[in-house]
Formats: sequence, C-alpha cells, structure tokens
Amino acid sequence: MAGLFQACVSVNDLSPHLRVCMSLRQELYDNIPELYEDAQKYRDLLEVISWDEKSLLKLIANRIR
Repeated sequence: MAGLFQACVSVNDLSPHLRVCMSLRQELYDNIPELYEDAQKYRDLLEVISWDEKSLLKLIANRIR
C-alpha cells in the first residue's frame, strides 16, 4: 500500500492535467505505519470521507434514484 501511495504521488507530479486518486478504508490506513508516515508528508493531498449508517443509506438511496 505504501508503494501504491508513492506511485499516486509520483504520477500526479507528472502533469497538472492528470490526477490519480487512491481510496483506502480507514482501518487499512491505520494498520500500515509506513503509509501513515508517507501520508504525513502529503497531508494537504488527503481527503478523509466518512459516513454513519444513516448518511450512507441516504447516499445509496440517492444513487439508486
């Protein structure tokens, strides 16, 4: 995972017209110390998205509609 994170950062540096996004579940992020250390260098690039059960069900319902 740490290598994948580094690859995303490297590819994004190639061109301002190219964006690679990586999605990772919080428990995986929390359990990979190397990834956390790398991510601290790029904190401004990270976006944390979280849902509770109610808001996730609402999101799913909206997508189905």
